[in-house]
Amino acid sequence: MNLLLDPVLIERELYEKCDEASKNFWCNSKPGVYGRGLCNTKFDPHKATRIGLLGECAVAKFLNLPLPDMNYVKGGKPIDLQLGDLKIEVKTANYNYDRMLVYRENRKGRIIPLQSDVYVGCVIIREDKMWREACVGIVGWATRKEVAGGRLEWGLKKRHKNLVVDYSKLHDMKEIRDVSVSRK
Repeated sequence: MNLLLDPVLIERELYEKCDEASKNFWCNSKPGVYGRGLCNTKFDPHKATRIGLLGECAVAKFLNLPLPDMNYVKGGKPIDLQLGDLKIEVKTANYNYDRMLVYRENRKGRIIPLQSDVYVGCVIIREDKMWREACVGIVGWATRKEVAGGRLEWGLKKRHKNLVVDYSKLHDMKEIRDVSVSRK
């Protein structure tokens, strides 16, 4: 599938803020490799968090919103961004998997509530750790209702379930400002 991405460049200063903040996030204290993110390595132990922050910053830049709060919050932040009264959660993938994943059910079968009004799918197009910059592709967005109607699939290690929304089902980012409360 050829994606129509809205590419956003994250330049050095903002990249460095994301990188530094990623070292202090609560998820770094979660037990097990999977709790901290599958893409983390011994040489890049905070990659999953950094990628998430890069996606949040890209969406904030695209929508001309204030940058996300990058301060430590025990248990994580309740929302990533806010556009008027819309609560936005940004889901950034390290690679193009042609789908957006939203964590929905933990290993004990507890349903994780969908707290945001809209979910924005992003993918890292390019990350250059040496030059300290990245390019993030914003794929599109879906309402909470649309995400809730997605397929429920096991995570890679079969320890939790994600709601899956194919990128082809996401709305164009240029339409996000037109979302009404009734579409949530």
